[in-house]
Amino acid sequence: MGRDGFRTALPDRLTYAYDATGPTSLPEAVALPRDADQVAQVLRVAHRCGVPVTPRGAGSNLSGGSITDGGLVLGLARLNRILKVDPGERRAVVQPGVANLDLQEAVRLHGLMFAPDPASHRVSTLGGNAAENAGGPHCLRYGVTAQHVLAAEVVLADGQALRLSRDDPCDLLGLCLGSEGTLAVFTELTVRLVPQPRHLATLLAAFAHLDDAATAVARTVAAGVLPEAMELMDGVAVGIVEEVMAAGFPATADAVLLIELGAADRRELPLEQVMAICREAGAAQVVAEEEAARREALWAGRRSAYACFGKASPAVVIQDVTVPRDRLPEMIQRVRRAGERHGITVPILAHAGDGNLHPNLLYDPTDTGGVQRMHAVEEEIVAACLALGGTITGEHGVGTHKREALRRQLAPAVLTAMGRLKQAFDPAGRLNPGKLLPDGEEQVTDASVQGPAGALARALARAAEGGEPVRVGILPELAALDAVREVSAGNLTAVVEAGVSLARLDRELDSLFFPFRGARESATVGELLARGESEPACYRYGAVADAVLGLEVATADGRVLRLGGAVMKDVAGYALSRAFLGSRGTLGVITAATLRLWPRAGAMRWMEILPADLAQAAELMEELRAGEDPDRLELTWDTAQVRLLLGFEGSAESVRRRGEEARGRLERRGMAVQPAGEEPQAWRRLVDALEQRWGGVCRRPLDLSLAELAVWGARAGSQVALLGHPGGFVGLYPPGERRNAPPPEPARRLKAAFDPRGILNPHLGVGRW
Repeated sequence: MGRDGFRTALPDRLTYAYDATGPTSLPEAVALPRDADQVAQVLRVAHRCGVPVTPRGAGSNLSGGSITDGGLVLGLARLNRILKVDPGERRAVVQPGVANLDLQEAVRLHGLMFAPDPASHRVSTLGGNAAENAGGPHCLRYGVTAQHVLAAEVVLADGQALRLSRDDPCDLLGLCLGSEGTLAVFTELTVRLVPQPRHLATLLAAFAHLDDAATAVARTVAAGVLPEAMELMDGVAVGIVEEVMAAGFPATADAVLLIELGAADRRELPLEQVMAICREAGAAQVVAEEEAARREALWAGRRSAYACFGKASPAVVIQDVTVPRDRLPEMIQRVRRAGERHGITVPILAHAGDGNLHPNLLYDPTDTGGVQRMHAVEEEIVAACLALGGTITGEHGVGTHKREALRRQLAPAVLTAMGRLKQAFDPAGRLNPGKLLPDGEEQVTDASVQGPAGALARALARAAEGGEPVRVGILPELAALDAVREVSAGNLTAVVEAGVSLARLDRELDSLFFPFRGARESATVGELLARGESEPACYRYGAVADAVLGLEVATADGRVLRLGGAVMKDVAGYALSRAFLGSRGTLGVITAATLRLWPRAGAMRWMEILPADLAQAAELMEELRAGEDPDRLELTWDTAQVRLLLGFEGSAESVRRRGEEARGRLERRGMAVQPAGEEPQAWRRLVDALEQRWGGVCRRPLDLSLAELAVWGARAGSQVALLGHPGGFVGLYPPGERRNAPPPEPARRLKAAFDPRGILNPHLGVGRW
């Protein structure tokens, strides 16, 4: 790496001794690799020498996650190239040191965007975003960073390089995302891009009472409107921002909402509907801004709020908690009362549609009493969010600051399971040590869980004790898990047991819906989540795993793990649920899930087209995506016929208009367009055929483009069938090409950790890797 790439001089070490949280700790040396090979070499040498390594991006994190206690800092800022932008496939390949805003600017010319946009997007890097599972205003509609990373190249603590994909049978990538650099180092990311809305409007609503603003948030979501972003600033925050930069907010308001609405057609912007909701909730002023410069000025004020607080106070601590969105008004009031009780000024910012709050505690670090009062407010904020069913961190991470608080949120059995996950990736514990998990062994009690989930866990423990193999899919105990435990219209969530059929769930949700139907008519929630297959709804709603907020899992040691919860953002600990989603019951048995719901679409329309061959199908798909962009876009191909299925959903008028425009576009190309009913059966028939003939499906390689799809299909001839959405086809490989490589070492260690006797679906390996 040369002298420039490895530094030990004191000034260089001081540069990497702090992050955005303030405390400092001096590393012993700093390595600045220029490529993935050098990253691997550094980690191999550090592993041999027993040196702890702290990966680092821009250092803009707010949890102490990139501060090292001695050891080596591995700076990734020089891996800063955008390697590829593929507008047709809507993806980009980037190195971890690329700044978030630089990617945004690069893809903007193609009418696309990388949706996760933390407030620090000008400087924060994509590798850091991935390591922290960063959020931002647009997460309400598009989801957090983990939902936009399709694949990655990573290096483990011992220097081993792996390529991971969201479609792997055991989602190692999903486990690394949000792991705060404690499991692996990202050296390349393949990220998903989404179309920019062609029309945008920003509503500025001012309220005399903060509770009314929170009410407007809840009513907007309950009305079925999903804005691009919905941000809340309380009156204290507004006053400080206006004093520092005069962004144009009403300085006398007790709260303001910034609501960004987007649509492909201006006629579909729900401007009047949302303005009416705000007025009915008590807004004293509602203004719609569509002119780009004015909109940008408002958003610049929101994004600069934290910097304004820094100018108004000697020191600022920004908290990060999330509660179920219907508990947001109560949480805000608890924060306010805590600040008043201890004499601490607390301006509040919130990604309101997500229930994610950022109370900012202003204090004087030279005032010992003031520091103590600030910490007392912090403690009350954390206690309040947990009491309301929330999480201690929604997007900033645990780092060093909230490790001990993690014990209050997660059960000892869950923390122990997370410790096993860490050991599976980093047995020596040298990658970013002292972060995320609390120190010491957890004292796990043997208290039995009652009900069907507990009975299943005890049955698994008995089988493990006797070394009896268990076929998870046919366990009789799963039939007893048939309750829809809770549906929350205000929070858009449902808690559902694994044995509930997706058809029954759909009937019980009334005005809400869970968009994933499963590949089989009789599919259950547990089957859908354990198999993790692609399906038509993935085109609009993302992977099935992205709609799972929490899991209940029975493990082979007789325990029931409750992971996640009912919040939209949660980075408190590892995303352990990713280990079980898609693993086909080889690591544990899913007994229940907390699912994210959506307002039910007013109408749905399907069309079917029969292209001449795969090449024409790929061409048509790309054209449709650039035009009307359907909500479902499926290609199926077998030896008899190529089929292209289009689906549109939304209001009746929107579905009619978009469907007719797509029909006109296709008919001008000489294509015959046929209605396909409410839900076409071609996709499910093909799945059934694949299961009967070959015993399953697996994923197509992620780097297989639409253009290459035709060539691949033609080469494979009659031995292959394809189905899935353009963001990640599911494919069945010819017998000679089926994936049979053994799972990587972390996956094998996970299997050994959670199922040491190897009893759970042993015929599948680790999810049929």
